[in-house]
Amino acid sequence: MNQNKLLIAALLFVLLPVTKSHGQLITQIDTERVQLVYFGGRYTYMTPHVLRTFFNAMDFHQELWDYDPGKIYVMLNDFQDYGTGGAITMPLNQVFIGIGPYNFAFSIVPSSERFQWLFNHELTHVVMTDKPNSRDERWRRAFFGKVRRDEAHPLSALWSYTTVPRWYAPRWYQEGIAIFMETWMAGGLGRTMGYYDEMYFRSLVHENAPIHSVVGLETEGTALDFQVGANAYLYGSRFTTYLAREYGVEMLHDFFVRSEDSKAFYARQFRRVYDKPVRQAWAEWIEFEKQFQQENIDRVKEYPLTAFKPISSHPLGNASTFRYNHDTQKMYMAINYPGIISQIAEIDTRTGDIRKLATLDSPALYYSTHLAYDPDSNIVYITEQNYKYRSLVSIAVETGRKETVIPFSRTGDLVFNLADRSIWGVRLDNGHSTLVKIPEPYESIEPLYETPFGKAIFDLDISSDGKYLSATLSGVGGEQELVIFETYKLEMGDTGYRSLLKLDDNTLTQFKFSPDNQYLIGTSYYTGVSNVWRVGIKDESFDLLSNTETGFFMPYQYREDSLLVLRFYRDGMMPGRIPLEVLHEANAINFLGMDVLKRDTQLVEWSLPPPAPIDTTGLREVPYHPFREMFLANAWPDVAGYKNTAAAGYRMLWRDPLSLSQIDLFLATSPWSSYEDKQKVHAHLDWRYWNWKLSATWNRTDFYDLFGPTKRSRAGYSIGFSYDRSYTLKEPFRYSYSFAVYHYGGLEVLPQHQNIESPLRQFQAATAGFNMSKLRRTLGGVDHEMGYNWRVSGLTYYAADSFYPSIVSNQDIGFLVPGIRNTSFWIRNSIGQSFGSKGTAEEPDPLSYFYLGGFRNNYVDWREPRQYRSSLAFPGAEIDALRAYNYVRTMGELNLRPIRTRNVGTTWIYPTYIYTSLFGTYLFTDPDRSYVSRHVFNTGFQTDIELVMFSYMKTTWSVGYAWLFESRQDQQGQLLLSVKLLGM
Repeated sequence: MNQNKLLIAALLFVLLPVTKSHGQLITQIDTERVQLVYFGGRYTYMTPHVLRTFFNAMDFHQELWDYDPGKIYVMLNDFQDYGTGGAITMPLNQVFIGIGPYNFAFSIVPSSERFQWLFNHELTHVVMTDKPNSRDERWRRAFFGKVRRDEAHPLSALWSYTTVPRWYAPRWYQEGIAIFMETWMAGGLGRTMGYYDEMYFRSLVHENAPIHSVVGLETEGTALDFQVGANAYLYGSRFTTYLAREYGVEMLHDFFVRSEDSKAFYARQFRRVYDKPVRQAWAEWIEFEKQFQQENIDRVKEYPLTAFKPISSHPLGNASTFRYNHDTQKMYMAINYPGIISQIAEIDTRTGDIRKLATLDSPALYYSTHLAYDPDSNIVYITEQNYKYRSLVSIAVETGRKETVIPFSRTGDLVFNLADRSIWGVRLDNGHSTLVKIPEPYESIEPLYETPFGKAIFDLDISSDGKYLSATLSGVGGEQELVIFETYKLEMGDTGYRSLLKLDDNTLTQFKFSPDNQYLIGTSYYTGVSNVWRVGIKDESFDLLSNTETGFFMPYQYREDSLLVLRFYRDGMMPGRIPLEVLHEANAINFLGMDVLKRDTQLVEWSLPPPAPIDTTGLREVPYHPFREMFLANAWPDVAGYKNTAAAGYRMLWRDPLSLSQIDLFLATSPWSSYEDKQKVHAHLDWRYWNWKLSATWNRTDFYDLFGPTKRSRAGYSIGFSYDRSYTLKEPFRYSYSFAVYHYGGLEVLPQHQNIESPLRQFQAATAGFNMSKLRRTLGGVDHEMGYNWRVSGLTYYAADSFYPSIVSNQDIGFLVPGIRNTSFWIRNSIGQSFGSKGTAEEPDPLSYFYLGGFRNNYVDWREPRQYRSSLAFPGAEIDALRAYNYVRTMGELNLRPIRTRNVGTTWIYPTYIYTSLFGTYLFTDPDRSYVSRHVFNTGFQTDIELVMFSYMKTTWSVGYAWLFESRQDQQGQLLLSVKLLGM
């Protein structure tokens, strides 16, 4: 008991200073309707505007949907360069806002005021998933709040569905209505009227490519397409807009709103409102879409089309801007399409041959990376960590050698100035967009021009003589402006610029100087199609240079009469050539959103007014203290397994809004068991605070012990604390470290080994670990396909005045199998060494040994399906059957290409893929003691089928078999049958 008190005292000594220091990092503004939380005081200048836009959007939603949200928690962050948004409604209504300017790649996102646009969109998610009817409210009262699904406790999924049923609808459903609302609340600026959306579906019809069914979208469309998850936005927006066009906005409102007589599951609600299954309506939309887009294609073709001569043999997926070397006639760009690892490529424009220069780490969707090129030194400069704080990286074209120039530059839109060998770009930081210069030797970043708050600058280019810089400026009203700076004036502090052209509600992007510096040539959706346009620098003329059915991007004049461009296809961008000639006529296309507006003119009234001023006198910034902000989030009945019986009890969750401090408590009993009375009471407490965790158990339970051979429940008690820290700023490279100390009492078996009797009833343990990895997979993959992972962990028991230390090192390395898409081969090694007392041959000391064996899956489980990869697994042998004081284990694993299903299943349950792995393992135990050493082999397979239920509940059904071989021993076999519940 004294040891327990000492442990708790040590824990408090460590945690209390951390509580104080971390609490000072976070600031909040708390009002009756919204609690605004952010780090430090850097965002203070924008908080009044953020609140104004929040109230503006929330007031509209409350009236339209008859919704009372209570308090909403808004978290501002600047953890990545481009602005982002997200929302969740379990257990709280929370909106997460990345404060940076948008990513305007290919004009997918409208260039409107970003905070208003984000709140229009994200608060739609809050309304759609949180608004309850009386049945939902009864469940919420019963559970003291909304329940969030927890894979470790699968009953939470049932309670979560009863409290927030509309959360469990497919992604297209969620994003479709959010995009519809974002568009009309912004007066028509949004993706319902999106140029890119029209181009995508027009391209499908132009190429006679399939349009995914409602099930096929989820099984294949969001995995194999180069746009992956973004397809949910495209299809959801399109189908929602179609419903509004065909049946009106009132029926659309009835479909999405959670009313008293509405159905909980979205597909049943669809049938109630539209009197037909959603699959039938989706099929009708596909036929309509084909006709609608064919009419647009015919309109475009009424005037001669621009001849396009492709360079590559196929589209290249996501593609960056490209740079061209006139001497070698080669172009340099980043590409990322299914079947390859994203890369920086050299493309020979004469032959179409593609040579990989280097792997591109952390590619972004659509634009892949920002790229500049120095032709004199033959060096490509790119950005990596594109979803974090961006690094500046150089790549030598001849050797492909990569070198990080600036680790955290936060600078994109790169362009190289031939005149002074400097790199120019746009730095995004603290919500601002700043034009910067990085002079040779590229060690410092010099700010030159910061745009006014709410505006953004992007798509830079520099004239060949270095005198002028062009850029696009976006405004808060959706306008875009092509501007030109004089570089020497910028460097002198003069930030004045000349406006060449300004378009309201339209785009002016990707403009580059012509070789004679007399024109800027770029793209615009002026006709609704992304065509090439030329702007005269002197006379400000605006000339059309192309007419295409799909879309041209990234134009570059490489000869007097020709342009290099990227053309949009269903599978991404394809480089090619078009002639340089001025066209005088082209037709505009029709937009599906305009048909909706013609049918329901009331949508004009949805346009929000400018945000009204708010009284800031009562707003006060105060520190955010996670512990003080804690509250009971929910409480609900749960069951768990205890050894060979079941326990029933109650699970309670206290947390703060940011979930920095969280207490999980489970109290249960198993009075029907045959165990002694003190083993009929169960308790489990976890308190997480930042990276720290306090754990205490009494007769620990585990739900999944109810199903299968692996047992994690333990008799006795434990108390301990741990620390775990991960670093991910250099994705895909990441590393983490952890340590923990525990005290165990009343033990029957060892904490780590269910079948090994503990020699002592109580002892202490300490662990430490370090993990380093760089893992990648190609588009279409379901698992890591290449890279490395190194994990080293140490464990020591302290028992009967003796230490029992041990160490385990695991090393995995994998690579893609050439020529076979999404197929990889891995070598997985594990080495273990113990340093404690061996004991005697007749009575070995169990605290000093490793025990291996088994697939390590339960029949029903929640961990990753391929548990055979874990260091103590050895399929073919029973769990803990193979004892070793030290060991070497080597596995070879071949992961076959997953089989994707297309239109199999129903709207509420469908399979997505079938994935098979083949493996063989060699285990050498006690190599330093030949008289007890063993050479054990196995070979086997595992096949996984992912099955999705209710859109968000992914399960993995696994079957496997392994054969074990050992000299002078009978061959053994082991069957695996397992279901992994509730995957993401």
